[in-house]
Amino acid sequence: MVWALIGGTGTTKKRSELIIMERDPESKCNSYSSYSYLKTLDIGLLPIYNSELFIQDNAPIYTARIVRTYFDNNRVHCLVGWPLYSLDMNPIEHLWPRLKESIYKLAPDINSITNKDWQVDRLIEVLPMAWSQIPLKTVEGCLKSMRSRLQAVIDADGWHTKY
Repeated sequence: MVWALIGGTGTTKKRSELIIMERDPESKCNSYSSYSYLKTLDIGLLPIYNSELFIQDNAPIYTARIVRTYFDNNRVHCLVGWPLYSLDMNPIEHLWPRLKESIYKLAPDINSITNKDWQVDRLIEVLPMAWSQIPLKTVEGCLKSMRSRLQAVIDADGWHTKY
């Protein structure tokens, strides 16, 4: 699982480094938890956060009490009430397919690696490069479309939109 941030105001647009989240060995099935999410936020969000509105979806590890407390303690302003039926409203969701395209350009053989551990190692190797190769112009396009996205949710009363 990966995490990244895009944002900016006015003409200043930015993106964070891509972070490969660590699994939580204490969680069910050695998966991801609010604790692994907090570690990710420490690395990816706090160093570049400057009081902008932070948007994330309603995944349970993002909305856990400990995460809300973390945001309060670090004065991170979060958008609350993200529409349950408009998950792809977050502009970064439209960059994940671009990331996948970039991965295949850098490692076209990635699906032919039969050893799962080797495949994961190769993916970990190329993911940060693939993220950095997505043009900033593409990131800006996703951010500029936010007003239209929000209007679409309003028009659909919080239900599905074309986004």
